Amino acid sequence: MGRGEAGVVGALFARPPHHHPTHPPQLQLDAAPTAPPASDAAVAAARAEAAAAAADAAAARRAASLAAADAEAARIAAAGGGPPLDRHTPWEPLPERDVGDPELAALLRRVAVGGEVLAAVSDGRLAGPGGMLTTWATTVVRANVSNALVIALDDVAAAAASAAGVAAWRVDAPLPASQAAAGANHATSSLKFGLVARILSLGYAVLLSDVDIITFSNPFDPSSGLARDADVAAMSDGFDPPTAYGYDDVHDDAGMGWARYAHSTRVFALNSGLFYARPTPAGLDLMQRVAHRCATEAGWDQALFNEEALRPASPLRAPTPTSVRILALDRFMNSKVLFTRVRHEVASAVRDAASAGAGAGDATPSSSPFPPAPPTMLHVNYHPDKHPRMLAALAWYGGDAGALDAFPDGSE
Repeated sequence: MGRGEAGVVGALFARPPHHHPTHPPQLQLDAAPTAPPASDAAVAAARAEAAAAAADAAAARRAASLAAADAEAARIAAAGGGPPLDRHTPWEPLPERDVGDPELAALLRRVAVGGEVLAAVSDGRLAGPGGMLTTWATTVVRANVSNALVIALDDVAAAAASAAGVAAWRVDAPLPASQAAAGANHATSSLKFGLVARILSLGYAVLLSDVDIITFSNPFDPSSGLARDADVAAMSDGFDPPTAYGYDDVHDDAGMGWARYAHSTRVFALNSGLFYARPTPAGLDLMQRVAHRCATEAGWDQALFNEEALRPASPLRAPTPTSVRILALDRFMNSKVLFTRVRHEVASAVRDAASAGAGAGDATPSSSPFPPAPPTMLHVNYHPDKHPRMLAALAWYGGDAGALDAFPDGSE
């Protein structure tokens, strides 16, 4: 079926065929250490006290962040002389804001197109000759993306970006101690939210891209599928429309009898390696909240991003009013979609065309199922052998029908 999703969109709110209802994970609250002789009541009281303290601290952090974003909105309105902004109205670059970050402001005024930039965070580990950063930058340039920017954490990355024809913003950003056990890649990834917040605060929208991404066409073009109607729009880790856009998940508890089936809405994670953030008070607030949590907690940055973007207000959470869009799965594609579905659908279509007797005189490039039209961007997020699969995907979409054959659907 290639890029077309029509055959499954009708099942958008149906449970995926492979899914079996399972018990949802229980809410985990940080508990105070307990000594062996403590009574059950004492343990429960300690846990409740710790949970309440954690909830109060989280609420206070979010309230402070919301107040800061509201103050920024008021300041922006005053600087522009217009009416106060609501939390979802973007602001534009103004000289008055440039004063707070003049070097970055000057770079953005030179690089941005239409108030937007494509940005990737990288260090020298990925910037060697022929490395992943070079491949990322090469595809960006080939796609005619003139407003790209590498946020370089060291001189090696800055030099590699410049050599590939992409602007570099050289930043000294030490890795937070809270991420020390996460490994270098995840620790580096956790820095992106604070860096994106700096760009948003100057009035520019950011399409944040990890460097394990191929850009096939300009994502800012009207035909790219990039929507600009939410505070943040992100690629999904889902692999079909139900998992990407949401479905009715049913929990089965036979002991409840008549009420054994309990329904919930499930959606797979937003990917923190490919998202578009607008310069709105709510968008800036989200980036600041995630940046704070990454700097003070040991959690995975993508999990924290999803918690802050998607979880509703509750007794444990203050309101976090951010509007969210999930980007089109076939345009901003993850590598599970390509390797487990698209390539097999294309191979099946090629076989069907051959069996139907399509000869050389009948088949034309416009009617041939191969090569298929590429997505706007492809993120090799599901596979550890990232760079070889990036290069193979480039070759496959370029017309090499066997380029993906050496790679299994998964990692083994």
